[in-house]
Amino acid sequence: MGSRCTRHPTRFGPSQRGAVRGAWSLAVGIAVLFSASISAALGPAKPPPPLDCAVLPCAEVVPGAVQFRAIEGAPYREALDAEGKLIGWLAMSTDLVDIKAYSGNPLVTLVGLSPDGVITGARVLQHGEPILLIGIPEQALHDFVAFYAGRPALERIVVGRANKPDVVSVDAISGATVTVLAQNTTVLETARSLGAAVGVFSVTDVAPGQFVSDPQAWTFAEIVERGALGRLTVSESEMGISESAGAYVDLWFGIADAPQVGRSLLGDRDYAYQIEQLAEGEHLFVVLNRGDGSFKGSAFVRGGIFDRVRIQQGLRELTFRDVDYHNLTEAAVSDAPEFTEGALFILRGGRFDPGTAYDLIFLGSRYDQKGAFSREFHEFTATHQLPTSIYVSERRSDDIPWRQAWSNRRVDVVLLVAYLLCVIGVFSARRWTTADPDRIRRLHLASVVVGFAMVG
Repeated sequence: MGSRCTRHPTRFGPSQRGAVRGAWSLAVGIAVLFSASISAALGPAKPPPPLDCAVLPCAEVVPGAVQFRAIEGAPYREALDAEGKLIGWLAMSTDLVDIKAYSGNPLVTLVGLSPDGVITGARVLQHGEPILLIGIPEQALHDFVAFYAGRPALERIVVGRANKPDVVSVDAISGATVTVLAQNTTVLETARSLGAAVGVFSVTDVAPGQFVSDPQAWTFAEIVERGALGRLTVSESEMGISESAGAYVDLWFGIADAPQVGRSLLGDRDYAYQIEQLAEGEHLFVVLNRGDGSFKGSAFVRGGIFDRVRIQQGLRELTFRDVDYHNLTEAAVSDAPEFTEGALFILRGGRFDPGTAYDLIFLGSRYDQKGAFSREFHEFTATHQLPTSIYVSERRSDDIPWRQAWSNRRVDVVLLVAYLLCVIGVFSARRWTTADPDRIRRLHLASVVVGFAMVG
């Protein structure tokens, strides 16, 4: 009989088993503590505090100010000196912009601006960043924000190295790159939005882009399925007219510049004519209604302005005038539903960006029975954005925080990926790695060294 080769399982001595158990216990303990910390950090976000300068450090954000005057309906405060002279403004970031940080919550920041467009100061009031709760001292973030005092709000500031002479660089906080990238965007966009609101700056220019043309006109079902139109439905009960759930207005709306959309909604002849009449920066905007109420109202007859519907896009608010209006009784495509009314509006002035999300705002009104002409107003909003299959924007993508983080640390990313691949290889070849106790000790030592020295 031939000899039989028997494979014995790898056995560890008492000291080795104790070392392995100790290492596992330490790893599990660290994982539990880290998970608990992350869970606490990423829990439900507290609502941002109100802009009350009686309790907030407003004087630190606008040095020299002794009085902060509220403006009715405005999300900012005027800063006045001892003589009552206007020396700037300040606002809460969450009142003007919506920028999420690493935790998924915003970095609530108080930002001040001078009349000449310079950031007078910034102060972080609230955040939920886990790395600042369990590792890096919070003072590091406050020191980072202090850099912006005295910088022009329209200056291009990037986190990390900058190769262009007209770009200002600010050092990142090691280990909290995404956090400071979000903070950089928060401070600058808040200052710029504040400046635009008070008239120091003009509204941000529209990013260039182009419509994607399809020679085949789409059916109405395809238009809806591909996201070319937004929809805003308001019931009679929401309007307070009756208890009925029937639609008071059922608005289908969207940009009709793309031929596969415009030809279907307007017809070949009308679409060709309207496109030919458009100047640079102008767009066709269609609104169709299936409800019993009206989105047109009567104000455009008296004053030339459609007061029932308007567009809000960032800091821009676009209203429709009678000179921008063409009556649209139905959609040209055969499978379209029956509409009670419609309109084709021309968006003029180059103020609308087709590549950015926008809101259609419907202002409904009804008699409140308190007087002959007394009315109660209700505002309803729907958000829409053209998909990239219809419009491709050339907006820069390197300002997005996570893309900046990867771009600024390419070498670190490559090394980390290589390390993770090695870890996967070790686990995949565990029969080989666990066959020799000396080999396990060497791998353990190497993993600890690399983990502390590189991964951190």
